[in-house]
Amino acid sequence: MSERLKELLRKGDIETLLKLTKNSEDPVSAFFYIAGLRQIGEYQIALSYISEHQMELYNTNAPQLIEWHIDILLELNELDQALNILKQYDTFPYFSLETNELITRLSDKVQKKRKEKYEQRHITLPVIEKRLLSMSEELMLSAVQYLDTYYHESYEILLGKVLREAPLELTKSLVLFLLRQKGSKSQFKVHKFDQIITADITKLQEPLNIKAVQHIIASLKDLTAKEKEVNFFKNSLDLFNQHLLFYYPLSYTLKDVPHIAEYLYYLTTNMMGNHLTLEDFSLEHDFNLEALLRIEKKYYFDKFLHLS
Repeated sequence: MSERLKELLRKGDIETLLKLTKNSEDPVSAFFYIAGLRQIGEYQIALSYISEHQMELYNTNAPQLIEWHIDILLELNELDQALNILKQYDTFPYFSLETNELITRLSDKVQKKRKEKYEQRHITLPVIEKRLLSMSEELMLSAVQYLDTYYHESYEILLGKVLREAPLELTKSLVLFLLRQKGSKSQFKVHKFDQIITADITKLQEPLNIKAVQHIIASLKDLTAKEKEVNFFKNSLDLFNQHLLFYYPLSYTLKDVPHIAEYLYYLTTNMMGNHLTLEDFSLEHDFNLEALLRIEKKYYFDKFLHLS
């Protein structure tokens, strides 16, 4: 039975897995039930189930139970509760060296996350500004994450400066997404690819709803349909989504759609290990080389690839 449950979990057939394990009295099946709930993000149901069957699960496989229990609480950002649960497990009977070491390791992990959460709440405005204007993508992303959590419209003065001066094009795109998400009603001057554009946040569109974007995705799907690699289209789409974010809020021209799709097809082919020059790729697929070179320059694919 356990082999079948393993296969269902591996294949992602969580619905069948949950049906088979929900009311099972077998402790091993109970762990598969929790695993299935974790897979689909049903953390609250998993916590309720653990609470109802805690001692039975503990006696079957204490380390597994403790680790999953704490991981679920961390997913829910319930850090104080995680510490309390670890203290509870520390008093449970039939203690082992393995369990002791696990509780110590998990306690350190939770304390570290609590410290990071505390520090994040106390980032000063100059630090946020420095991170947003840095060349470090990691620092920039941490600042955007902070603003997403603790956003206030008073930050718009700083964000206006960032949209004009940030050295990373991605920073400006993410800030515009943030302002749109938070419902800003302002207009900003954006320095994007050596040009100044005016962005009215109320008029910025969701990229995937834009007609040209939808056409590029459809063209890309058609172009890559004959490729044997299972994930070829998915990789092409991931690459396009990255460029879409990098290029935002600028838009793609409808007449360029076929050549943009062809260029993304070329990039994916190289990314999948079949390295060709653009010229050779154009000859092989009977694409217009001049058109692809124009696309490369017009949509800043050279800068995009340099930063990827």
